[in-house]
Amino acid sequence: MRFFEIFPQNFFSLFASTNRDIYIEALLILHRQYRSETLLKKQDLVSRLVAGLETRMLDLKEEDDDLYGPDEDVNLSGRAHFLLRKFVDTGWLQLEPDLASFAENYVVPGYASKLLHLFYDILHGKPVEYNGFVYSTYSNLRTAEQDRDEHMYDALKQAHRATE
Repeated sequence: MRFFEIFPQNFFSLFASTNRDIYIEALLILHRQYRSETLLKKQDLVSRLVAGLETRMLDLKEEDDDLYGPDEDVNLSGRAHFLLRKFVDTGWLQLEPDLASFAENYVVPGYASKLLHLFYDILHGKPVEYNGFVYSTYSNLRTAEQDRDEHMYDALKQAHRATE
């Protein structure tokens, strides 16, 4: 499978942008909202972005490849709409229209969801549990020492992998 059959071509362009700090903050806000509900309502996202980024969104700068710029929308709500359009254009969000009410809803694609979880875990220092590896290594070495049979080498290899 080819990488760009899954990820859009411009998916990582947000991180090379002059607005990258604001984009990552907005993506983390999007992640917090996504953790509580998988179908994201446009109005909820706009209000979360406005509340979470407040005047920080006023620092958005226009980029060369934008068909629309943040300067078109001077207020915070307009800037939040700009961010949503940017996330749809780069593949971080997908538009999911509600046919019953004609409201715009968004979903986070699977590949983007996994990366958002990773970013959150890295930034918030999710603890890694090593006790299982330690116990597994100890158990393998102890059993290998006691049995001393033809499987001793396999136990040593497994203990080595767990140690790494």
